[in-house]
Amino acid sequence: MAEPTVFSLWPQIMTELLVFLGRPSVQMQLAVVLVAVVLGSVFGRMAQSWWRKRNQTGLEEAGFGRKVIYHLVLQLVAGLLALLLIQLALLILAGQGARVALIDSLLGIFYLYLVLKAVLAVAYALGGVASIQRYQKTLIIPLFVVIIGTQLLGIFFRSGRLSEAVVFSLFDNSVTLSALFWVTAGFYLWIVGIHALGQGIHYLATEYGGADDGSTQATLTLVRYLLIIIGLGYVLFRLNFNTTTIAAISGGLSVGIGFALSTILSNFVSGILLLFERTLQPGDIIEYNGILSTVEMITIRSIRVRTFDNIELIIPNSEFVTAPFTTYTGKTRHIRLKLPIGTSYDDDHRLVMRTLLEVASTYPLIMQDPPPDVRLENFGEYSIDYQLYVWIANPLLGARVKNELHQAILDAFAEHGITIPFPTAIEINQVGKSP
Repeated sequence: MAEPTVFSLWPQIMTELLVFLGRPSVQMQLAVVLVAVVLGSVFGRMAQSWWRKRNQTGLEEAGFGRKVIYHLVLQLVAGLLALLLIQLALLILAGQGARVALIDSLLGIFYLYLVLKAVLAVAYALGGVASIQRYQKTLIIPLFVVIIGTQLLGIFFRSGRLSEAVVFSLFDNSVTLSALFWVTAGFYLWIVGIHALGQGIHYLATEYGGADDGSTQATLTLVRYLLIIIGLGYVLFRLNFNTTTIAAISGGLSVGIGFALSTILSNFVSGILLLFERTLQPGDIIEYNGILSTVEMITIRSIRVRTFDNIELIIPNSEFVTAPFTTYTGKTRHIRLKLPIGTSYDDDHRLVMRTLLEVASTYPLIMQDPPPDVRLENFGEYSIDYQLYVWIANPLLGARVKNELHQAILDAFAEHGITIPFPTAIEINQVGKSP
């Protein structure tokens, strides 16, 4: 017997729906719910406006409890008013002996809607409205539509029969409507939801748990990749792909993958290796191709870094596996700076070394453990050459420390009468004897 398709079931389902909606009792119950929703929305907006004016001042500096209450009222007031009106109408209709089975079924959707809005309110209180609104159109609204829509389909349609109806065939496998949903909307919500959940965990772990930003991002990236692979496996399962089918598809695409996607796969594997080895993490300071920059994000394909000139660079992951680079924050952020200095042969070398140490010891951004060090490195052609070695706790401050140290050294040398020589060109002209 041939499997029923969506197109063969659709006329029958629509006929049943029209018959269902044509019943006076159904129309009356739907009208009651619609009126309650409209009135709840109108009066809810008025209540929200009043609540904002009364409580918005000082909300940014308020504690978590006040923020939760503020957002709960904003999110729930319209739904609660509508629910109150529906409950009132339900009591009246039940007292008159009218049918209220449809309203009872729709009440479950209202309760589910209120739970979702309450979760959204807590998210607003935790992460801030601006942060959560980034996911409003991409995740929250689609998720609401899917959950509420699924419940409505269960009430007005025989959703079990419809969901298992065949839409088309792929590799001799029948793709049902529910499988098509999981392949498209379901997988999309899975991907976006993973990203949003990762952002939320990262915020809570770093802001409230004191976790390291780089380590947290690296761990979450690995977990995100794993969950995406699990989601992809579930999609293949919903499409009824067996191992033979997957092997056939893989064999057919192997040549194309080998040539067209080799770079992408190389970058993906390189990204996994970098995360597992923790060679790089977000927040690390690196030097690549002579450019000093900060790692901002490690993605499935590339690493995003930002230079100190605020230029964003996108570098393929494989570059950090196959090519050498310098990291200043591998196990510690402490780095040593070397400042070459030359003074005149006429100056006392002990005074020079003592002056350099005094300058370095009094500068606040220089670490005193390990302490600054001065070495007489070389006897140059025009000067005695010294090296001043200092340690700093943040590589990002290297340029600033050098600049301010140079100025402080010039001031100290001027105070002690120490001179910095410069090459002097002496031109000798030999005058020939007169005949």
